[in-house]
Amino acid sequence: SNRAGRFSARDALDKFEVDVSKPVPALQVLDRLHRLDGQLAKNPKDISALLARCQELGNNAQQYRLAMRDAEAVLAIDPGSAKARAEKISALVKLPRVDDAAAELRVLEAAKPPREVLAGSLSALVEAATGASQLDAALEYANRAIKAKPEAQYYKQRAAILQRLERFADAQADLSHAQQLEKSAR
Repeated sequence: SNRAGRFSARDALDKFEVDVSKPVPALQVLDRLHRLDGQLAKNPKDISALLARCQELGNNAQQYRLAMRDAEAVLAIDPGSAKARAEKISALVKLPRVDDAAAELRVLEAAKPPREVLAGSLSALVEAATGASQLDAALEYANRAIKAKPEAQYYKQRAAILQRLERFADAQADLSHAQQLEKSAR
């Protein structure tokens, strides 16, 4: 902390796992977090409240370390929770701790989770690998996401990778398939 008694950004991150470099969440997000904190004060092992807070922290408040802590709390209560494992993977990808996320993915896959949960986790790893220009790994994750749940969004992800790999015909085929899937979903 500094001389005025305030914590530095590094202290806040190290001691409280709060990333003060992130924007202040919207009031609705803070209200939801406050409500969830109240639920958890009454019942710290409320898995649905822990998962909801984990999602709020990770998706809306951008507090990935805190989100990961909630996911780990759920996993301590229910080691087989596919949703908690997926939330942990999401937080790890955003931290970015991609190797740890890949290790968690292997645990998730071994548990035979619902296909949409697996595909969502694979999609998060596609984004991370693409961002790190690890296109071969991104393509592998995209292929696995499509195998798990052949939906338009995953074909579009793979098309973006194929374009970067200059496999334009394959990319166009994936985009066409994604359009067909979107039309049939209407």
